[in-house]
Amino acid sequence: MNDEDRLRELFCEQFADIVESLPVELDRTLSLDDLSLDSMELLELLTLVEDEFGIEMDEELFAHCTTLGEMEDLVLEQIRD
Repeated sequence: MNDEDRLRELFCEQFADIVESLPVELDRTLSLDDLSLDSMELLELLTLVEDEFGIEMDEELFAHCTTLGEMEDLVLEQIRD
């Protein structure tokens, strides 16, 4: 499984309960506002991503993502650096 697939799986697992209650699918265009994540949930997601990929992310950059696609791109860029 490549990094993109691993990241998508992590997001799907993390957002499973939220996505079930939404009328949309989990895709790159999904607004993070639609997921209604509070700051603690974002921090938890950041920690999961860092642990899964053995990277350190800039918390401020991570928190400023507005769509799932932006978040994926940021993480994948960090993985590749």
